[in-house]
Amino acid sequence: MAVKAISISNMLKKKHSTFTFEPPWSLAFTETPSDSGIWLIWGKQKNGKTSFALMLAKYLASLRKVLYISAEEGTDKEFVDAMIRSGIVEKDKNLNFLEYTTLTEVRQILKRRNAPQVVFFDNLTVYRDDFKQNALQNLKNEFPDKLFIFLSHEDRNEPSPSIARNAIKLAKVIIHIKGLRALVSGRGEVGGEYQIDEQRAKLYWGDEQG
Repeated sequence: MAVKAISISNMLKKKHSTFTFEPPWSLAFTETPSDSGIWLIWGKQKNGKTSFALMLAKYLASLRKVLYISAEEGTDKEFVDAMIRSGIVEKDKNLNFLEYTTLTEVRQILKRRNAPQVVFFDNLTVYRDDFKQNALQNLKNEFPDKLFIFLSHEDRNEPSPSIARNAIKLAKVIIHIKGLRALVSGRGEVGGEYQIDEQRAKLYWGDEQG
């Protein structure tokens, strides 16, 4: 079968499913990003990466069904404490959690009726073996209407491990966590900032604006 090109007219008329954020999230996401594809949250330890991811998960759960895979910390007390600090409460019914879950099991979950529309993988260090070769791209292609949000550590000013550097190439939204601030960039003009902990961030940044 011959491949048919898409006309400019049809391209411009194409409808896209997006998030519409309200303040303070609209200050970080200054456009309306697609609600599918890949996002990457990366940064050094103890800079607020998990706290931001949990805050974002809580907010997105008010818009979509969300699954957060806590692969690194599991359900340890420290992670539960971070959930509480992030404002997650029992009434956040659209937000569910799992400990480490294989990629095969994640695929099975996503094929179920009423499957989550957003999946957080916390983090890529734990999933480095699961996402060998083209697994990241294959997951994106297999579930084109899902949003996958990956967390990764930072090493020598780059996302780590190597699979995270592949994720950053595929990501529509890139969120660098630094000094209790989330610095958002990506394709288009999506960039902005989110204050994870304003008081502690001021101690880190001083008078400098991140």
